[in-house]
This record gives sequence, structure tokens and C-alpha cells, in this order.
Amino acid sequence: MKDSYRAFPTDEEIVEKLIIKDIYHLRIKNYLLESLENQNNKEPISITGTGLTIEHIMPQNSNLKKEWKDMLGDNWKEIQRIYLHTIGNLTLTGYNSEMSDKPFIEKQNHEKGFKNSHIKLNYDIAKLSKWDESEIVNRSKILAKQVVSIWQYPSISKEDIEEYLGKETVEQNYTSVENYPKMNSEIGDIYDELDRKILSLDSGIKKEYKQQYIAYKMDSNFVNIKISKSELTAGLNIPFEEIEDSLGICRNTTNIGNFANNPVLFKINTDITINYVMSLIEQALKYQLEE
Repeated sequence: MKDSYRAFPTDEEIVEKLIIKDIYHLRIKNYLLESLENQNNKEPISITGTGLTIEHIMPQNSNLKKEWKDMLGDNWKEIQRIYLHTIGNLTLTGYNSEMSDKPFIEKQNHEKGFKNSHIKLNYDIAKLSKWDESEIVNRSKILAKQVVSIWQYPSISKEDIEEYLGKETVEQNYTSVENYPKMNSEIGDIYDELDRKILSLDSGIKKEYKQQYIAYKMDSNFVNIKISKSELTAGLNIPFEEIEDSLGICRNTTNIGNFANNPVLFKINTDITINYVMSLIEQALKYQLEE
């Protein structure tokens, strides 16, 4: 019971994760969007048999039209990579799929577009003059908060929890490597050396303990390390096509949900040298510094 409680996320943690979570590839995506649409709705809708489809507001096409590139800005590729499949960029529409790549204004003004939609999820979109990173993140936060209001945890007072579990359990945060699964001695040694080498790359590097992984960051995370008993998993924040990986250990996880939404993942175990691992991590850091 104590272990399961420690893994019990707060509403704030859920909102934080949902902002960048790949929702589109979840099996429950239809149910999730229907639930958001139907909350406090006197006339509930269903995706099945109604002609409604899940629509990406910012298109999936990697070769975005000029209007989209101009609206998103110079960093359009990175914005598309991070937010394409997130809850903030998804909605329900009845217009033809041929409209999916059209500029935002055309999507709004189409006869079945956002401005003419009876779908509640589209009401706020219809009022906007642009669709960029800030609007996607803002909508993600709004919908994420709606999610936690629909699926609420049982209301238990802190005092009741402390009485049952003990105060030390309630107060526990992720503050050290000891909060994660216990590593065997070999993997523990690898992590300790890797941790020292990463932090020595630059005096400005910060380490943050997240619920699922340990993040190393400058302006933003450049590498995230997930710990398990017999191996480590590294996620790099660098486009897969930019990584030089002569051993071929990196996986392309672009637009695929993973523990930290990184486009590059690889396993670290006793078969891989620390020097090679560091060569990959240094590429991610260099990429961030040059951006």
C-alpha cells in the first residue's frame, strides 16, 4: 500500500504530463475526446456513426504549407514534433479530411470548420486569430484540467492519509536516485559514472528528479535517464536524423509516446561503453546550445 501510494500522481503532475503526452496514439483517444466534449453537455455526442473524426489542428504533414510555417515561426519543426499529437492540438470535426492540411484561417472559415461547428471543443478555437505554440499549450492546460475534473481521485484528507501511512510517506518527494527502482551493482556503477560525466559537461547543467526519470537540462532537457534494475534508458532531445550513431543503438521515437517524449531513445547496459554513451549525449547538448 505504501509503495502504491508513492506512485499516486497529483492533479498538477497529471496536468504537466498531459500537456506533452501523445494522446493521438492512445487506444482511448476517442473516449477521451468524447468525454471532454460531453461534460456538462445536455446533448451528448458520439464519434461512432456521426461523421465526426479526430482532427489535428496543426497538420500532421511534415512538409507544412508556408502559411503554417509563418504562423508557427522559425522553430516550426520542433513545435510540430513536440505538440502534434498532444491534447491541445486535437479536436473533433465533421469536415472532409482533404481540409486537414489547409491553413488555420481556412480551417476556421470552412462551412464545416471551427467557426461553424456545433462541437464545444471548437468554440474557443473559433475565436482565435492564430494557432501557434502558446495557443496549443494554453488549450492543453485547459483540457488537461478538465480531464482531472472528470476523473477525480477519491477525496481523502492529508490527516487521514498520514494516520494510515505515516507522515514520512505523505511528505516523500523525488529528491535522489534512491527514489527510483534499486539498480544492480553494475548498473548502479554505470549510472554514478554517467551522472558525474554529464554534470561535468557544463557548469550550467541542472539535474531534476521527475516521477519517471531524471532530467539533465540547460534551457530545457537535453537528456533524460530512466532507471530500472538491470539497465538504464536514455532519451535524447535531438531530431533522430541529426544523431550520429555508428553502433545503431538509437531508436527513432519521433511522434511516439515515451516516458519523456524524446525523439531518440537507447538502452544503456554493460554491453555499451560509457564513452560511447557520452558521445551521444554530448550531441544532444550541442544541438540544444546551437539552437
